Amino acid sequence: MAYPGSIFLFDIDGVMVEPLGYRAATDATLRYFIDRLGIDPGLTPNPARIEWFEAMHITSEWDMVPISLALILEAIVTANPNIKLPASASGLGRLKGIQVNPQVDYYTALSYLSRQLSAGEYPSATALRLAGEHISPNGDPHPGLFPRLSDSSLLREILTHSRDPYCSPTTRIFQHFSLGSDVFHQVYGLPIEVETPSLLKACDAPQFSISIQQTLRERINNGQLAMAAVTNRPSSPPRGAPDQPAGYPPEAEMALEINGMVGLPLISFGGIRYLAERHGLEPETLIKPSPVQATAAILAALTGRECQALETALHLVQGNLQGSHHWIELDLGLSPQAMPPMLNIHIFEDTRWGIESTRLAGSLLKNAGIPNTVFAWGIAQNEAKIASLQEIEASVFTNTSSAIQAALELV
Repeated sequence: MAYPGSIFLFDIDGVMVEPLGYRAATDATLRYFIDRLGIDPGLTPNPARIEWFEAMHITSEWDMVPISLALILEAIVTANPNIKLPASASGLGRLKGIQVNPQVDYYTALSYLSRQLSAGEYPSATALRLAGEHISPNGDPHPGLFPRLSDSSLLREILTHSRDPYCSPTTRIFQHFSLGSDVFHQVYGLPIEVETPSLLKACDAPQFSISIQQTLRERINNGQLAMAAVTNRPSSPPRGAPDQPAGYPPEAEMALEINGMVGLPLISFGGIRYLAERHGLEPETLIKPSPVQATAAILAALTGRECQALETALHLVQGNLQGSHHWIELDLGLSPQAMPPMLNIHIFEDTRWGIESTRLAGSLLKNAGIPNTVFAWGIAQNEAKIASLQEIEASVFTNTSSAIQAALELV
């Protein structure tokens, strides 16, 4: 058997789906807390402001929601300096009827925060670290992102453990709206706090047309193409995992289903989290822009073996696999003789970090004896996102179909 000479890797949000479900869940979650405060719902980020988050590399709603709520609360305290904040988000209803400055300067705060982001730390954790007065990288004092909230337990609760619905009040409510309250209860075993259908199922817009689905399947079936999805969306544990722990919501699988791609190899946050827990690592150190995620996606596309691909990718990145091809044979059962002389890897992304991750993966595979070329296809309409993708020399298209058609001409 000869392996395909081309691999298509697809991000999900902004590429395989227009993530209207997450947008709706973001809005619903912030309104849930805003309603408790009884203030203007217009303080929540509008679609243009959400684009600012993404263009500034804050791409997860699990960061967008707590950072937005923290900025709103900072505005409340600025307008009401003598206010007594509750110790927990559960007490926000006691503030109902307060006065608040109607302007929340998202852009200035996000611009500063984006310059401080680093791999291995979630943006919400970075925001907490920068909450109070500190020295900026250029040596100048900075008042902080949340100078009036910086010492409050409320801010720590909002910005800490943003990936853990058992600890984070914003993520817990967000997961209700994303999954639907019934699936939320099934996945986490927690009480239902708000009754809602799944906004992912109700609102997400698939970006693979029927004709695109058929064309991709034909290329896969005739051996020209392998595919995988690579995303920071949560998911079930990876296929091939010996156990099935609780607390893994099938959000990435929902996106594959509405695009007619059920069963597509998937390297998601669920898989990365599973890998990290097995090795005592922090998941954020393994997701984009780390090359672990993209390397695993390439290997999973070729073999369909998600769990083994994750393990092999981690070993490769950690430098534990020596030689040229032997690690492929031992870890994944790939036949070096059946590999193409040049592997063409196409990454479809709407942010730069996934592209950078894939390029790093390509370099690792070259060093391990697999020649390859990485083609970067950006999908964006917002000017800031277009500029960000063009900075790293991606070919940018306004829609996924056009990007796929251009890539197929090279297969």
